[in-house]
Amino acid sequence: MFIQCIFFLSLFINKVFSDDYMPVNRIVNALPAELNQFPYQVSISLAGVWGVPFIISQNPICSGSIIHPRWILTSAYCVYELTSKDRILVQAGKNFINEATEPYQQNRFVNKVYLHPSYPGENARHDIALLTLDKPLSINQNVMAVNLPAPEVVYLGEGIVAGWGSTSFSQNTELSTELRYDTVPIIEHDKCNEILKDKRLPLQVFSEQICTGSGIRNSAVCNGDSGGPLVTKEKLDGYHVQIGIISWGLFPCGKDEIGAVYTRVSCYIDWIDDIVLSDKDNIKNTEFEQQ
Repeated sequence: MFIQCIFFLSLFINKVFSDDYMPVNRIVNALPAELNQFPYQVSISLAGVWGVPFIISQNPICSGSIIHPRWILTSAYCVYELTSKDRILVQAGKNFINEATEPYQQNRFVNKVYLHPSYPGENARHDIALLTLDKPLSINQNVMAVNLPAPEVVYLGEGIVAGWGSTSFSQNTELSTELRYDTVPIIEHDKCNEILKDKRLPLQVFSEQICTGSGIRNSAVCNGDSGGPLVTKEKLDGYHVQIGIISWGLFPCGKDEIGAVYTRVSCYIDWIDDIVLSDKDNIKNTEFEQQ
């Protein structure tokens, strides 16, 4: 999966990218997802001529989640460096990313991008963005919105992650063509920061973030699907609730106590509500805003 090692002090950037902690591509040791098992998961890519994804970019640049027929939730890092000249394609109802079309696939273009106003671009705090689509998705059992948590709720226990990342620990391995998933344990903040401190890394997990360990199959999320959802199941109805957005992690994936760090969605419910309620339905051109 997609996870970006982003560090908080630019002083460390060159060292990080040349040593043991760097962006990589994979979700390793994960299980293949069944059709419509994650109906809210979407791939995000750059569109080529006539809206067809570039052949060299068949793997998505990121993942995201459907929270409304017109709205996609993802990582700010995924779209921070894109401009209004970039045509952003969202594909819902996908399981096999190398298939041009699938029975339940729906393609939409992004009209507008909202970045969280406190996201600075270089570190992963407040790593959250909203995308509006050019037209609503048709909601059915194969394409539907994920539930969002109540504001400020803190989840413990386990979460589920999915993505199209590599299935190997090797850094140069191609990404998976099939959506895969695994269950990961949620680590308490103090424990997570203690691990980072012991490794003498210039990193910190904040209250607006969630830290997880490697999956039950020693899986890990990494570069390839940043912006994808971390979900948990509601005890009463079994529906998935999105509690996190994949943000950053350590290299090599799956070889550390910390599997990944996510943006905690419950801390941003008010921001999401404000953006969605303030948006106008007649947007025609792709625009980028920090709001």
